[in-house]
Amino acid sequence: MSASLNALRGRTTILVIAHCLHTTLDADHVVLLSSDGRVVDQGPYSELIGRCPAYREFWNSRRKAENWRRPSTAV
Repeated sequence: MSASLNALRGRTTILVIAHCLHTTLDADHVVLLSSDGRVVDQGPYSELIGRCPAYREFWNSRRKAENWRRPSTAV
């Protein structure tokens, strides 16, 4: 997906709805929505991560989830 986005970058407007947050790192503009669809904050990643607690908490929870593994169960 990143290769496709990079190929289009600069030539057209791209709207990406992402659950994989790394997809948004290179975005010019990110819009963080609440669970009821309201805009919580918006801007580039570098600004949001510094000023928006909800965005920062979301990022931190996703990073923790990436390292999560199901515990092995003894049979």
